[in-house]
Formats: sequence, structure tokens, C-alpha cells
Amino acid sequence: MAKEKERELARKMYVDQGKDAREIARMLRITEKTVGAWVAKYKWKSHREALLNSSTERLENIHKVISDITTDRLRLKKQSTDASLSGDLDTVRDINKLIVGLDDAIAKWNKALTSFEKENRISLSQYLEVMDSIFDALKRDHPGLYMDTLDFQQGHIESISMKLG
Repeated sequence: MAKEKERELARKMYVDQGKDAREIARMLRITEKTVGAWVAKYKWKSHREALLNSSTERLENIHKVISDITTDRLRLKKQSTDASLSGDLDTVRDINKLIVGLDDAIAKWNKALTSFEKENRISLSQYLEVMDSIFDALKRDHPGLYMDTLDFQQGHIESISMKLG
């Protein structure tokens, strides 16, 4: 039982927190070899990579890039205004060229964002098909639990239908 708790803690540290085997072994006072064996046996590396490359993570990264570029643009715009007020037209021209480049980058990232959202949006029918499969398996393998979750199932499907429908 203690090993199961250690293994679950190690899994969370490795998959969710991105810690390496040496760090996990030190923190849990187990051998690095044990952690490595768990990583291999339970395929934690592929789970971690899937989590890192999930569409949600990638979407957040695109939003962050757009936000960072926009922040840079606003900073440059203020510098351009300040240079204009001081009569430094060469600096204004140079900064405005940079701003045009940032505007282009923002437009391209927004196009990438739109494309990504279209490609990764799951349809309501796909979602319902997956949930039906899950609920059917639950009904078959755990009929009591299935009956206990009927209200949840209905509420969840209604909520998702509003979101995706």
C-alpha cells in the first residue's frame, strides 16, 4: 500500500509537475532506478508529453505569444509618441517600422489561432459519441455507480450541449 502511494506521488511529480527521476527519488526517499522503472512500466513519459502537447496547452501558448507581442507593440507606441513629442523624427520612423513588423506578427499569430481553433474544435456529435461509450461501459461494468450518476450525466450533457451546440 505504501508503494502505491509513493508511485502515485511519483506519477504526479513526473507527469503533472515535470520533475525528473533523480529529484523525485530524492524527495520520496526511493531509488532513482525505481522511479525509472515506473516511468517505463506505466508509460509516464508519453503521458507527460501528451499533457505538454495538449491542445489546451498549445492554445494557451499561442495566446501568450499574442499577448507578449501586443505588450511590446504598446511599449513601442509609447516610445514613438515620446520621440515625436521631442521632435526626434528619425527615431519615430525607426520605431514605426518595428511596430509595422509587430502588427504583421500579431496578424499571423491571430490567423494561426483561428486555424488552430477550427482544427481542434470537437463537435457536439463527437463528444456525445465518446460520452455514450463511457456511460455504456460504466453501465456494463458498474451498474450501481451508473445509476448513482444519472443526474450528473444528464446535467453534464446539457452543459456541454450549450457550450458546443
